Amino acid sequence: PLKTVGIDKHWSSNPEISINDWVSYYIIDGNENLLERANEIYGSHIFINYNLYKIFDLLGDEEKAEKFINLSHDGIMGIASKLKRRDKQRFLNDNILTSNIISDWNRITH
Repeated sequence: PLKTVGIDKHWSSNPEISINDWVSYYIIDGNENLLERANEIYGSHIFINYNLYKIFDLLGDEEKAEKFINLSHDGIMGIASKLKRRDKQRFLNDNILTSNIISDWNRITH
């Protein structure tokens, strides 16, 4: 279970929740305020989505794993599309986490 104490009042009655409950509340519901709050707490959506991909991949939930690796990959490509060629190459190849996301996405989609 995820530890939620002190993070969000929504979880005050339940200090430990399942990953599915967390994803449903912060990601799937699509509530922009909640997504912004999650972004403040946990960091970039790209990396949140990538970590969710890794979790669901380990749990064997291929549908959710694919959804989150696609979201993470889309975020990476969105950033890359705004960079100059040299910076784009560095961003895509020299950043280990970005390279891992692309590698995992290639493995899942091909």
